[in-house]
Amino acid sequence: MFQGPPHVAQAVPQEASSSSPPQSIRRQPDINAYSASWSRPLKQFSLFFLGAAFTAASVGVSRRSVIRRQRDSFPRFYTSNSPGPQDGNSSEGALLGVHALGLATLNVSSFAVLLTGGLSWAFDLSSIEELRVKTKAALQRPGGEVSPEDEKEFEQMMDNLMAKLGMDKASDQSAGKESEKGSSEK
Repeated sequence: MFQGPPHVAQAVPQEASSSSPPQSIRRQPDINAYSASWSRPLKQFSLFFLGAAFTAASVGVSRRSVIRRQRDSFPRFYTSNSPGPQDGNSSEGALLGVHALGLATLNVSSFAVLLTGGLSWAFDLSSIEELRVKTKAALQRPGGEVSPEDEKEFEQMMDNLMAKLGMDKASDQSAGKESEKGSSEK
């Protein structure tokens, strides 16, 4: 058989290739499984990124509005510096208040969307139903009761701490006040 350079592929008869053991076939990674594992975090991050974009847009709108209002407040070059009779009674106060309230509402709602997206990613939530299930599980979790031994141990610890700080016990203070009341009534 002809031995050529290693980079040249050699022709192998069909019969010989069928009797040889099968070589390992390299499999392509399953793209569907990969995309399915990323669909949940992407859904959670989409709300966060939407909130970030909404916040950036609302900050830009607010900034532009404030700059425009400041620029309009400067007097023109050829104007008198004494106010005219119509300048004293400005009725734009209510309009300015409504405008400020609208901008504040826009900024707060955009930050709320950003915060909701961040919290949904942090607590691994993708829907309201998941939030209900996790909240119900947390509320029904056992272990909310405190034993009387633990309560007495805590009281002793607090009494020792208060004695070190030079404070009287709360029960001594209330007993002293009751005895003062009784003596003043007599």
